[in-house]
Order: sequence, then C-alpha cells, then structure tokens
Amino acid sequence: MEERPPVEMEAPVAECLRGGRELLSSCLPETEMIPPRLMNYYMKGGAVWRRGTVECSLPVGAPKDYMKPQDLFSLAQQNPQAVVWYVMMSQVVDLRQGVAGRLLEHYHNLRVVTVDLRQVFYNTPLMDLYTSTVWNHNTTWPAVSLSNMIRLALVWQVGGLYSDNDVVCIASLTHLKNVIGIVREKRVNGAVFHFDRHHPMLEAFMKQLSEVFSPNVWGINGPMLVTKVLKMACGKELAAGDKCQGVTLLHQRAFYPLRVTNWKDFFTALSGVDVLKMFPNSYVIHLWNKLSHSTPIFKDSGMLYDETAKLFCPITREGAPSVY
Repeated sequence: MEERPPVEMEAPVAECLRGGRELLSSCLPETEMIPPRLMNYYMKGGAVWRRGTVECSLPVGAPKDYMKPQDLFSLAQQNPQAVVWYVMMSQVVDLRQGVAGRLLEHYHNLRVVTVDLRQVFYNTPLMDLYTSTVWNHNTTWPAVSLSNMIRLALVWQVGGLYSDNDVVCIASLTHLKNVIGIVREKRVNGAVFHFDRHHPMLEAFMKQLSEVFSPNVWGINGPMLVTKVLKMACGKELAAGDKCQGVTLLHQRAFYPLRVTNWKDFFTALSGVDVLKMFPNSYVIHLWNKLSHSTPIFKDSGMLYDETAKLFCPITREGAPSVY
C-alpha cells in the first residue's frame, strides 16, 4: 500500500460532490465563503446518497478505531456502485496507517473528507440556531443536538439518503427515494431517511426544529420532532405503507428490525446464524449505540454482531483484537 501523508481537507457543499481522491471544495461564490470552524464534538455520523454518492460524518479520528463506527463501512461494501464520503469534523486526518489505510485501499468507492458546518447550514432555517450556539449550552447532549441539525441541513443541501453510523448495511439502498422508517407503532425515527434536494418535508422539519428546539429532553429534537411534523402533514396517526406529502413510511423491518428493547440480542451468542434469513426485507440493522456502545464483542463467539461483521465489515473485523 502506498505511503499517504496527512491530508488537509476542505469542505463539501451542495453541488460540489465529485468523485476521485482529490480534495473537495466549496462551490459558494468567493464573496459568500465563510471560514471553516474546527468542531471537536463526537458526532453520531451519517450517510448521504446523491447521484451515486454517499456522505458520512464520523467522530474525529474514528477511522483508526475498531469499535462501532466500523459498521458504516458496510455501506461501501453493499453499495459498490456508489461513492462513500466519510466526512470528519477534524480539518486534518492521517490516512497513512491502520484500518483507515486498509479500507481506502480495498474500497475504491470510499473517500475521506471534512465539512464546514457554516456552509452546511448556509441559507437554511437552521443557520440562526447553529450560530446562536444554544445547542451547545446547558445540555448533556450537544453533539446529539448538532447531529440532528446537520442531517436535515445536509440532505436539504445535496439530497440523498442519510444514515446514522450505528448501523450495519445488509442490502443496497440506492433505489430508495423520499422514505423514512417506522421505528415502532405510530412513530418514525430520523436515523435513516431519503429525501430529494430541497424537499418541502425537510424544510418543515428544519423550521419546526428552529422554533421548538429544546437542549435538555432526549429525543425531542429527533424522533419526536419528525413524528410530530409528519403526523401534522399526513393529518392522521402514522402507519407503515402510508404515503403523504411525497413521503413513504417504510415498515419497521426496513431500518429497525431490532427493537430498541431487544438491543442485547445483537450481542448474544447464537448457533447456526444466518443474518440475511434473520432479517429478511431489511436494508440496515440499527444497533442503538446509545445503549450498546460499551458492550464488548468477542471474536468467533457466535455473537450476532460478530457474525454480521464477518459478512458486512470484514476488513475492520479482521484487524480487530479478540475483544473489540
């Protein structure tokens, strides 16, 4: 593998996503450029598909780690026709060694870039909320609040499919269009969704978030908010298969086949595991990282997580220690 120096990266915006390993830069006119601001918060991360591209935000330094962020690399494997953009909060990332180098060498559709958050929020209903830094004061979850804001603004800017990074992708997602998933009865979640660029539902989500943002109630700026807005838009209780305002509500099995109350099942040893048979008609498996992040995974133990990693995250699993 070739020696790679540390790479200083610029910020992708709106129409600027392009292939190749070159640096990404903004398409905003020079007079409208806003200097980038380094963000060191742990981001939940995510993915955005647009015209065959994916954009994924990760914690600073995450590609060197073996823990849960490895799951998002399954997007590169299951969607080889798309380009996967790993967007990091750090302005400099070292790609010369470790799992990051091996992944970039193996997955030619994988890219590592950074993002300028002011440009993500540029000309959106969330710009004032972001610059006010209300999301960063007197709260236990500043990064979660910021992540809820970023996913809406980023998909608004570029269009595509967003996914949190605590998922394992087990099927291609590229055909999905203007969808969001039911997470339990009458409730949707914003961990995975697709919307076209400038979709009116995204604008409705952002406007509602800017008006009712609350920094201290878990879920109020995420699942509760998107559920409330969709319920108002549809004029009724939400159910799988519903189509309203140009949005389709997918069945729980599409993105959340593992109920949050059953998250420990994914870290249980089973015999004769066939992941695809266990999760038919699913695209991703959401791992509920808020609850599962400290759970150890034992190689070759029969744990459902490890068996899934063998199939969909083989490179990161191969390089991981016996307990990861």
